[in-house]
Amino acid sequence: MAGFGLAAALLSAVPAGAQAQTPFKVLGLFKAGYDAAHINYAHEANAWFPKVAAENGFQYDSSKNWDLLNDPALNTKYQVVMFIDDQPSASQHAGFQKYMENGGGFIGFHVSAFCTNAADWDWYHNKFLGSGAFRSNTWGPTTAQMRVEDSSHAVTKGFPLVFKSEVSEWYNWTNDLRKNPDIKVLCSIDPTSYPLGTDPNQSWRSGDNPIVWTNKKFKMIYCNSGHNDMDYAANTAKSHTFDNAQHRTLILNALKWLAGRTVTSIGGNFANAGRDARMDIQWGNPGLTVSRPGLSEFGVAILDLQGNRITGGSTATGMVSLERNRLKSGFYVIQSTSSAGKIAQTLRVR
Repeated sequence: MAGFGLAAALLSAVPAGAQAQTPFKVLGLFKAGYDAAHINYAHEANAWFPKVAAENGFQYDSSKNWDLLNDPALNTKYQVVMFIDDQPSASQHAGFQKYMENGGGFIGFHVSAFCTNAADWDWYHNKFLGSGAFRSNTWGPTTAQMRVEDSSHAVTKGFPLVFKSEVSEWYNWTNDLRKNPDIKVLCSIDPTSYPLGTDPNQSWRSGDNPIVWTNKKFKMIYCNSGHNDMDYAANTAKSHTFDNAQHRTLILNALKWLAGRTVTSIGGNFANAGRDARMDIQWGNPGLTVSRPGLSEFGVAILDLQGNRITGGSTATGMVSLERNRLKSGFYVIQSTSSAGKIAQTLRVR
């Protein structure tokens, strides 16, 4: 482990009295009611979220009972509420607003923002989401080149500037999100995506189209994906949203951020870092993703504190994911090597 100091020096980076974080709880609400693509996405989400919850130490509950939003104790039961494929009925509006205004966390997908008249729920569509009403969509469902607008935000931290998105039908809105001081756009359609769509009559050829954003007054994220490509005649999916590795990372980052959790990367950069010395680590057991802003080609190795290599990988696209690696609780060294030099950080697995 030459060039990175002794194990004792690494351990000195660990905060005194660090405590394991208690698991957080996520409630996923869905209806699986009317569009085959939305139904298929809901089934996919409800298969993926329990798996990733078990791997990352949180609890995921799903329900079709949207009256749970009226539970006075909802804020104490769930740190994050998710709208998978729809939105509340009028009788549940006040309950959800109270949950958010009392510090609840929210992530919504695709049709959870859809409306043709924003005045039907002004607080939600105009003030909370900020989007207003649906204006147009692309068709058929396709990938897009997604541009990251804030790589320092916890949800998109370490992402390459542009990446290939998951497949979806994409929406845009009557409100200009850029003019709303409460809205922070995290991802938008990169101009290289245009024309976007396969139907000439429903394709976007230009424009500013935010896809992922947050309202700075709330703990919330909206993500416009959530519509799988379908063979409607056979009622089978032709794409799967969670097949996209960077979408998976974005959603997991969002859940942790909304629940007030932070990445368990500890310590700083060490000797021989050279230029582009930053290394961003996102961690869930199992699952480790490493990116180095400004670099696309680099290698990553996981070492124990004695310098023994446990596993590793390399990339030419800006992100290394080691999703099948299971590590026991303890401290490890994440080492990255590139033409810019070597850097390392310690990682505590709880």
